Amino acid sequence: MKHFLVFLIFFVLIASFAGAATVLETKLSDLGYSDFSVEKQGETNCLNVQFNPPSDLNHEVYGIVSVHAEFLPTTSKKSLIAVFLNGKKVGSVTSVDFADSLARFNVRQGEIVEENLLKICGTTSFETQRIKIFSDSTIGYYFKPDFEKEGAFELLVFPQEPNVLEEFKVTAILKNFGSESTDVILNYRKDELEKETPETELVKGETTTTRTISACAKRAPDSSCIEPSEVRFEYLLRPKIVGPISLLPAIAEFQNPFGETVFLESDRPIVKIVEPEVKIKPFVSVQKEQFLPGEKTAAKLIITNEGKDPLFNLFLKIEIDGLTLLRGAESETIEVIKAGESIEREYTLSAIEPGEFSIGCSIDHLDYSVVESNCNHRVQKTRN
Repeated sequence: MKHFLVFLIFFVLIASFAGAATVLETKLSDLGYSDFSVEKQGETNCLNVQFNPPSDLNHEVYGIVSVHAEFLPTTSKKSLIAVFLNGKKVGSVTSVDFADSLARFNVRQGEIVEENLLKICGTTSFETQRIKIFSDSTIGYYFKPDFEKEGAFELLVFPQEPNVLEEFKVTAILKNFGSESTDVILNYRKDELEKETPETELVKGETTTTRTISACAKRAPDSSCIEPSEVRFEYLLRPKIVGPISLLPAIAEFQNPFGETVFLESDRPIVKIVEPEVKIKPFVSVQKEQFLPGEKTAAKLIITNEGKDPLFNLFLKIEIDGLTLLRGAESETIEVIKAGESIEREYTLSAIEPGEFSIGCSIDHLDYSVVESNCNHRVQKTRN
């Protein structure tokens, strides 16, 4: 099952935001509830709130519980607020993650029924000995974008098992199941992680873009979204190592109904990086099998890639012990030989002394532990 993380940054506390996306907001005080406190260190206590939703609630409207709380004398990672609806946990937020004393809890669609019991529970700690939950906390209903469904923000990889050092395409897809359009800023990864990814390097493509994503494109008779709107962007990565790697998540940034900035992370697919099929066939031929000392002869080397993958970064070296190379490079790096391709290299050789000599070559794949050296050819020399 794929998941994505949601991070909220609250810039301004808006206790009761009455924007165009708001259907209805009800403060706890409107329901007859007062401020509620948890007074003892290491204690958990809950405020129980009974409420009824609007009669025309449907899948286009989303419930959000906004909790306004105070933590004294200081916040801590062990003190928190947890919210439960009709016996099911909606979520929990530690006090250090409250911003401007506020946290939002998104209620999953279909879990608000005709009669509901909402429990807002505070847990104190050694550092946070008192929690106060204010009665201006709200139960609200809103039109909003919805990126919280499974598969709403995911990365697709092609091919699924790319060769090392060969580019592969990543397509980031963001789907909106919600009832509001919104502008989104999309980034292919967090900026601070740019230098912490030795497994891959960016080759080309969009690294950041701003798009407008529409609301759900098609709904069923019960108003549930059956065809979400989507935006996508693509980029190419080049893997540097062999083996499974987990891609860094793409990031989406948008504003919720309260004007707060929300950051989403996509899923992190595992990509299996493999070595290419290495099938190199080298062959050496010479113009003359026998020739006199000081006489020149031509030699040709043919290298064929018989594999199904292109081969990159090959180091070729001619082995001519006892012979003199008059023309041609004794060694070179070949950038690429495509699948099924043959390349040729021509040389001019000579010998000072008579004898029997062997002409050969070695081909080293600089990116793998692969050596091919089966292109030996004997040449007989005779005296004057």
